[in-house]
Parts: sequence; structure tokens; C-alpha cells
Amino acid sequence: MSSRNSTLAQGQIVDASSALNDYFDVLLQEVTESQPSVEGRRVSEEVNSAAVASAQQEGSKFVIEEESSSHTDERSSESAVEKSVVTELVEVCDQSQPECVEAASAEELNDQLDGAEVDEGATESEGDNAEYYVEGAPDWARRPFQALEFSIAKLKLVIPLVHLFGILDWDQAALTSMPGHSKHFIGVWPNHGINSKIVDVAEMMVPQRYQHKIEPWQKRLTKVVLIDDSVWGLACDEIMGVVTLDPREVRWRCDRTHRPWLAGTLIEHMSALVDGDQFAVSLLQGEESVTA
Repeated sequence: MSSRNSTLAQGQIVDASSALNDYFDVLLQEVTESQPSVEGRRVSEEVNSAAVASAQQEGSKFVIEEESSSHTDERSSESAVEKSVVTELVEVCDQSQPECVEAASAEELNDQLDGAEVDEGATESEGDNAEYYVEGAPDWARRPFQALEFSIAKLKLVIPLVHLFGILDWDQAALTSMPGHSKHFIGVWPNHGINSKIVDVAEMMVPQRYQHKIEPWQKRLTKVVLIDDSVWGLACDEIMGVVTLDPREVRWRCDRTHRPWLAGTLIEHMSALVDGDQFAVSLLQGEESVTA
């Protein structure tokens, strides 16, 4: 009886996962070579269950889910081989409409960032230098770190504060258009002697077949997140605030051959962790390095 229930449950998981994979096959460019481990199946079941439950609600949002690498099956006589990472863009429904709150200005947000940096320095001065190793985590994530959480076309992203250089309130009048450039390049923004290049990240991350579901950037953008010494500005819809993350709660990507800017995923936050420095490199290399 237990075996039968287990078989039925696994079948439901496979069906749900297959449907999502088929729906967003354009982003499934990294394929696992073996069956998922027990841990992988557990994560898939949690995410797929949430997607099924949310499908009865109104509205929609885009969420990136990434299955983590795991150990090879103990029954295999072969040596352990690290599995490839599968990145999916999953469309789920909002469980409730967000409450209307007054958006913080860029000045207030920058003050929060400055305060967060001060708090981090104070922690280090108190002698709390304990570090621990987490496979796949970069040097800036050897201990709990702070990051900025924001959204782009309902896609939730998180970027570490160490990669940020400020936030600007959206002002279309301050932009100078860039004819002849890729569609995702919105324009140039003069900022303290630097011409920051502003990009619409949604135009780059969301597959072309779903672009019609996104409002034009002229209607949804409210802030600009600056990275790479303010050379680049990531235009975003909303900034949720600063969060403190434990590296052990992040599903880090060990193989970043594809989408190197995607450092990992936060299952509980239903968001993607962006490596700001690597994203800047990808922008320099062109759109293909961001979407590939």
C-alpha cells in the first residue's frame, strides 16, 4: 500500500514537472544526465505543490526555480558526479493582492543601504569573524550577508549589497535614448559625472513568447539599481528592501557555464540571487551571455 501511494505521488510530481517544463521549454537549456536525487525530488514536490495551490488564485508572477546539485545514488557503483543545474521560469499566481503602501524614495533607500553597511562593519569589529564553507558559494558569501530584494515584471531578484552602488528614482526625462542598440538598452542617464547605461532586465530575462504579458517599461519602472561603479543601471518595477541571507539557505550553482550571473536561488523567498559583478560582465559581452 505504501509503495503504491509512493508511486502515485511520484507520478503526480512528474506530471506537474513535465507540464511546467513543456510550458517554459525555452529556458530549459541545462539538462541533468541522471535521475534527480531524493533531495531533488523533495524540492520539486515543494515547488510544484505551491504552483498547483497558487493556480487557483488570480494574477500571475514569474518565479525562477533552480534544482540543486546532489550526490549520486548510493546504489550506483560509479564515482559521484556533480549533476547539472536545471533552471526553470515558473508562472504561478499571486495568492493575494499586495497592500497599497507608499513607495520609499531613492534617498530613503540609499540611507537604508548606508545603514546596512555600517551595521555590517560593526559586526566585524565585534570580532564575529566566524566563517563556514558552503559548496558553490563565492567569497562574499562565507558568512551571512545583506542583499537588496527587488522585482522586475513580477520576477523577484536579490542582489548582494557588495555589488550595489546606489539607487535612483525613475525619471524618464533624465534619459537619453540610444538608437541602434539592443531593445533592452533603454538609454543613458547622467549621474555624478558618469553616463550610466540603463537596461530593462525584463526584456532580457523573460522569453520573447511571453513578452506580451509584460507592461511596457514606460508604465512599470519606478527605480534604477546601480552596479559596476554605476556604469550600469538595472531598471526595476519595485524595491522591497534589504534582507539578510544565510549562505546555507541558498541553493548555489556549482556550474555557471550558462547564465553565469545567476549565483543561486532562494526557494523560501521564491527569488533568484544575482551576481551583480558577473551580470555587468554579461552586459558587456552582449545579450546572449545574459539569456543563454
